[in-house]
Amino acid sequence: MKTLAIALDSFAHGARMYIAGDAVEATPGDMADLIKNGLVKAEDAAPQTGVTDSQDDLLGGEKMAEEVQNKMEAAPANKAAPAPKKKH
Repeated sequence: MKTLAIALDSFAHGARMYIAGDAVEATPGDMADLIKNGLVKAEDAAPQTGVTDSQDDLLGGEKMAEEVQNKMEAAPANKAAPAPKKKH
């Protein structure tokens, strides 16, 4: 059985790399060592009250990212036209 916690700092454990705020899953013995060393805090097992900053969170929806703008240059009108001659 594995237990869950939240990383307080960036660290590596086994083959995994964790960053502050990541969910950490480990065996109870390993989790006790991580908590003792101040790398993680035990995940709060209290149920959520339903008070959130977004109606999407209440509905279990996923927040969408803003639409990406196309940053490509416009295509030239005629690619086959010869390049203009440079004056020397």
